[in-house]
Amino acid sequence: MNRRLNPLLLVLCSALLAGSACKKQATHASGNQQDLIQQARILIDSLSTHGHPVNYRAAQLKTIRWDLATLQEFSTGPAIIVPITYENQLYIRSPITGVRLLDLSQLTKLIVFLRADHPHTYQINTLIPDSISLSNPEKFSGIILTEDWFGNSLLKPYLISPSSRPGDQPDELAIIQSCITIDGYNYSADDPDDGEAWSETTCTTYGIESPDGGVTLGGGDASAGAGGGGSGVGEFSVAPPTNQIGNYPDYIKCFTNVGGSDHTYTVTLAVEQPSPGTRTPWVSSGNGSSGSSASGNPVSAGHTFLILTETTANGTTTRNVGFYPQGVISPLYPSDQGVLNNDQATGYNISLTITMTNAQFFTILNFLGQGNNTGYLYNLNSNNCTTFALNALASAGINIATTKGTWLDGTGDDPGDLGEDIRDMQLPANTTRNTLGNPHPNLGSCE
Repeated sequence: MNRRLNPLLLVLCSALLAGSACKKQATHASGNQQDLIQQARILIDSLSTHGHPVNYRAAQLKTIRWDLATLQEFSTGPAIIVPITYENQLYIRSPITGVRLLDLSQLTKLIVFLRADHPHTYQINTLIPDSISLSNPEKFSGIILTEDWFGNSLLKPYLISPSSRPGDQPDELAIIQSCITIDGYNYSADDPDDGEAWSETTCTTYGIESPDGGVTLGGGDASAGAGGGGSGVGEFSVAPPTNQIGNYPDYIKCFTNVGGSDHTYTVTLAVEQPSPGTRTPWVSSGNGSSGSSASGNPVSAGHTFLILTETTANGTTTRNVGFYPQGVISPLYPSDQGVLNNDQATGYNISLTITMTNAQFFTILNFLGQGNNTGYLYNLNSNNCTTFALNALASAGINIATTKGTWLDGTGDDPGDLGEDIRDMQLPANTTRNTLGNPHPNLGSCE
């Protein structure tokens, strides 16, 4: 059974679990810190990477970015900070981050402590920012996981609060706070039938204490650790609709409900397939013009929306309406408040235009209005943008047979399948099909 992702799928990972826990990459650093970076590399190269990872993250292929290494002064002395990038694109979420999904490669740092009076030591820090730090990345606050190569905890997870000052000691998390679950999702572009969800819970995964111990960083040090070749806070998310319809009755008020032959009403079901001409549920290039391709999202799952047009002897009135989630969704978190968007700038590659009566047209307009109602949810499985558009047509007695897609933990309508269903349709007399994405700006104004 093919697994398919629906519109606005927000979580994509490009490869699945493979190989050993760490891949060391030979790179070169320059500048007067070269000698200290070389000392750090000698220490890390002397370590064995053969062992049994204790959590999902530690088992992933990852690269030490020595080319981005920096020297920083901590309260314990100098340290080399080196970003770690995961070969698989991994995105995580925890309760303190809210709905946002974070790129694990932007959160993970290797820290090598260089001490004149003690042997050099290292630790891998994963800095999970809270919502305050996400809004103000200049100062880190959130949870820090301190581990070795295999995910064994060197320290219990600890918290840097927004009010921490340089020199402050971080608070060790209380027992109920330390049981924090991190959820993630892997989806392979090369093997789309084999998606994988994963989850770690800190109170069980991170209970191992290393005999070598670890260095607890204070508030000021933690902020320093968030730098070193990366943004410290990386975010993978789709912005809310860029042209949200705030007042729907005002948006559609120029339409006139008049029967007879001097008024023509059409509704176009516009479909942006992720891969035009195929049932492919998503593409990883982010080359779609809407939906989940927004805001640098590396996956486009396409989009479906409606173009509503009234034509009279006095001119044409057109409005575009699409249905979106208000925030981030994924197969793991499939629901959010729904919102309507003005999709006049949204592209499509196949469409079905239906001529109808004024009664049918206004029935559809009334159905669409609920998309902005508080408590009316966008759901990846049961009420996504494709489902919403199809249900709007069905409210006026216009039913279109569609193929359901399936994906990790879900099933439902999707633009890839809908586009091909339209392409294969035997067209009724009142419908036309178009495989060109023509411009469709909003037209018409009224008092």
